[in-house]
Amino acid sequence: VFGGMTIWGIYTAGGFGNIVNYELSSNSGLLYPSLLAFFLIFNSLLGVWAGPGSSVADFTQNAKSTKSQIIGQTAGIFVAQTLFAVASVSIIIGGSIYIGHQEWNILTIINQWDNFWAVLVALGVLLLTTISTN
Repeated sequence: VFGGMTIWGIYTAGGFGNIVNYELSSNSGLLYPSLLAFFLIFNSLLGVWAGPGSSVADFTQNAKSTKSQIIGQTAGIFVAQTLFAVASVSIIIGGSIYIGHQEWNILTIINQWDNFWAVLVALGVLLLTTISTN
């Protein structure tokens, strides 16, 4: 579903170039000092990766060596974070372009879709994701 939403965001924006070149308006009301914004983003990333980091024994029990485990975990974190970042930015900015104004709430973007079944599936996946991670 998130892959489909990412493709939708890129398609709706008219390509990935429009997403990268998107400029935030200064009247969004969400202007933070750079240091505060950094700590907010860092805290979010720390929260996402704290769970897998604390259960590292589950991931390493079948590793052939410590070196292979380190390489696998490091590569996995970078690949996963890159995919999550690209998907998130594509969905949010693509949705903002689709709606015509800046919108950071994914539920508002999904609510603007005109396909009932797509809305139902996306909301169901978000609900299950929220329940399973908390």
